This record gives sequence, structure tokens and C-alpha cells, in this order.
Amino acid sequence: MTPLAGITVAEALSAGCPLALRLSAGLAGRIAADLGARVIKLEPAEGDPVRRLPPFATGGRSALFAFLNAGKQSIRDDPATAARLIERADAALVDDGRDERAPTSVVLSMLAPDLPGAATAGPQSEFTLMALGGLLDIVGDPARQPLRLGGHQLAYSAGLAAYAGLVAGLLRRPAAETARVALLDVAVWINWKSAASVAAMNELSTRAGRAAEWPVLRCADGYYALVHQPADWPALCKLSGDPRLAEPRFADPTARRANSLALADILEQSLGHLTRGELQERAKEMRLPLGAVWDMAELRRDPQVLAREFLAEARMGTGAPLALPRLPLLWNGTAFPVGAVPEAVAASVETAS
Repeated sequence: MTPLAGITVAEALSAGCPLALRLSAGLAGRIAADLGARVIKLEPAEGDPVRRLPPFATGGRSALFAFLNAGKQSIRDDPATAARLIERADAALVDDGRDERAPTSVVLSMLAPDLPGAATAGPQSEFTLMALGGLLDIVGDPARQPLRLGGHQLAYSAGLAAYAGLVAGLLRRPAAETARVALLDVAVWINWKSAASVAAMNELSTRAGRAAEWPVLRCADGYYALVHQPADWPALCKLSGDPRLAEPRFADPTARRANSLALADILEQSLGHLTRGELQERAKEMRLPLGAVWDMAELRRDPQVLAREFLAEARMGTGAPLALPRLPLLWNGTAFPVGAVPEAVAASVETAS
């Protein structure tokens, strides 16, 4: 028995739903499906726009769509079908462009409806909301243009919030419950350290690049994140082996922060000949939390990812299997499998009856 067995969730987004909200609702529905819910996804006649987004697997199918929709059932969207499905469902994931509501509903929007100016705001995207929420001001190098966060971290964070709202609503049954998740609110929540910095120190956090306390530095075959605490300083000096680290300008955390650029240069010079793997092994021996920057193929081979069975195979038709992330937890000793990947929008609405 899985946690959400017997629960039906309708994933019903409006035709004009922004892409970011499609990804958010998709992730929330995917988690519900992994936990045993019957998730029915309404798609327009031409199919969910996510079906046409890269990266593509064998046969030109979207791997992103496969990841978000494993284990779900797809049916074609039309007014009568949508109204009947949402009315019968235990819960629904909808956006603010859809009027129908289930007893438990999670309504996703780009901006909170009560935000001043929200009603007249122009089109928004995940990128523009990361800028409004301050996230673009804390990543990248100040000498370059701001960088967006890798992948769809904001949309997926909103998806986690939507799933939390869905479960909270189900726990309140038989009372009806509507939870609202705004992407901008989630962006501000992710960037909570900046708000705390202003409240506590009257300083606004901003990206520091190589001058950051924990910079990302080059090594022989890529990059690594120089993560360390004050107590790690002796081990870092030993790892580097550079006598310049004994100079007074690096004597304490305050001095090191004041000379962070010089420190980054020295560590890049003294450790840059090592590979990421060599750095990681040496750092582990000294109990230093340095972090190598891996690509996706390298992550698939990571011993911790393999040991936790974080990736599972799912097939799309007769193509080669895809490695899709699944929930990194066990239920009654069993890892949650990846469900079937929908091949196409069903032609008949009877599949939802």
C-alpha cells in the first residue's frame, strides 16, 4: 500500500498556462503518481507543449515530458471532460486561468493575485520572476551578465510547494481546501537569505564571483566549489601546501574575507593541476567538504546516486530506456518505481471514466 493509493488527482491547466506553471504542476503530479495516486492529465488536442521541449530521447520524444509524466494517464481536454473529471477527483492541480475546482485544489499562478499591479502586469516567465525575486543577483560573476539558475529550479520548487499544498488539503477532508502557489512568492522564499541579510545587517546580498567566501574555481578538468568552514582552515592549508596561506592576511576568517580574491588565486594556482576526482578524494581524506562540479553523465555514475537508487529506467515505446529521477526514499522497504510513460494523448475520454 502506497501513501496516496485510492486518491485521484486531476492535472488540469488552461490553454494559456505559462510554461513554468506547467512544469510546476507536472512535478507535483509526478510526485503524487509516484506515491500511488491516480493522476489524470488533461492535454489539449495538440498535446502538452512540454512534449515539444528538449532534451529529446530516441524517436524525438521529449525526455523532460517523460520525467514529469511517468505514471500518469493522459486524456484529451475539452470543457465537458474537464468539468466532470475535476468534479469527481479528490484533488486538482490547476492554474489561475481555469475556473473549475475540486474539493482539494492547488491553484498555481505567476504572481499572487493580491500583489499590487498583478492584474495589469505583462507576460512573465520563470526567468523574469527569478530577476524580480532577486535570485539572479546572487549567482554568477559580477563582471558578467547575470546567469539563470540551471534547469528549472524555480518551477520545480513551486512544484514541491504545490505538492505540499495538495497533501495538506487532502488531510483536511472532508472540508474543502484551496491552496495558492505563486511563482514569485517561491522565488522570494528561495532567496530568503537576502531578506534575512537586510533585516539583520542592513546589507543586500549580491553575487561576489571569485571574491565569494565559497568561490567556484578551475582545476585540471573542470571546476570545483571551495566550500569550507573556519574550523577547516588547517586542513585546507595542508591540502594546498602553499606557504602563502600562512601570511597574516589570511590569519582569521575576517582577514580571509577581506582578501578573498587573493585567496582564490592562490588556491587555484596550488590546486589547479589536480582533477576533480583527485581533489574530491584528497578532500574526503581531510574531511573537507569541497564539491566537484559534475556533468549529468558523471552524476549517473556517482556511487551515492547509485547506492540510493535515485535513478530508475523507464521506456518510451520501443526506444532505449531513459534514466529518470525518482523519489529518494523507501516506503515499507521498497523504492518507488518509475511508472509508464504516456505515448500520446488518448483519443477517447473514456480512459478517465
